[in-house]
Amino acid sequence: MRLPLLALLTTLTSLLLGGSVLAAELVFLAPTNHSEPLARFEQGRLRGGLLKDVGEALARRTGQTARFVSMPSKRVGAALRDGEADLVCYVMPGWIEGDFHWMEGLFSDAGLVVSHARALPIAQLTELRGRRIGTVLGYRYPELEAALGANFMRLDARDTGSNLTKLASGLVDHAFVERSAWIHFQRRHPEADVREALVVSEFSTGCAMSRRSTHSPAVITQALQAMRASGELARLLAPYGL
Repeated sequence: MRLPLLALLTTLTSLLLGGSVLAAELVFLAPTNHSEPLARFEQGRLRGGLLKDVGEALARRTGQTARFVSMPSKRVGAALRDGEADLVCYVMPGWIEGDFHWMEGLFSDAGLVVSHARALPIAQLTELRGRRIGTVLGYRYPELEAALGANFMRLDARDTGSNLTKLASGLVDHAFVERSAWIHFQRRHPEADVREALVVSEFSTGCAMSRRSTHSPAVITQALQAMRASGELARLLAPYGL
C-alpha cells in the first residue's frame, strides 16, 4: 500500500505546483447594504451587479478566479485589515477605516438628494434640518453631517434599493442616494412619484486592497489600468450609468 500512496502524493504535489488543481483566487468583499446596480444578492450571496462584473474581469486579467465574500458594511474595514479578503471596490478613503493600498479613480458617481413629489423644493442642504432623510444602514454621510449637525435625522434602510422604495412609498420626503442607484431605480420604476432635488457631491471611487493580501498591489494596479486603457472598464460601467 505504501507505493501507491507515495505515487498519489507525488502526483498531487506535481499538480498543485503546476496550478492544475487549485486556481489562484482573488477574494473580494461584497457589502450587503449595496443594491443594484452595484450588487444583486440572492440568499446572501452576490449573484450580479457592477461589483461582480468588475471583480471577475479583474481576476481574469490576473489569471485568477474571483470569489466574493458577503458581509455587512460595518465589518468591511476590519475584515480587509485582517486579511479576510484581498479587495473591496466602490470605496474611497474615509468610507472605511484602515491602512490599505488604494486604487482610486475608477468609478465616477454623485451623491444626490431625491425627493417625493409632495415635498417642498430645496435649494441647499441646510433646508433639511429636522426633516427625516432616507439613508442606508452603515453608510456615512459627511456632507449631511457637516450641513445639518445634530439636526440630521436619518431613517436607515437596509440597502439603497429599500431606501428609494421607502421614498416612493411616501415614508420619507427626501432620501440621499448615489446617482447610479437613482438611474437604475428610474429605469425600473418610471411611474414612481419622485424627482432629483439636489446634487450634493461628485466623487470618484476605486478599490482598497488589504496589506495582508498575498497578491502584488502593482500587478492589480496594472491590471486595472489595462482594463481602463482597453475600454473594457467603460464597457462594464456603461450599463450601470457610471
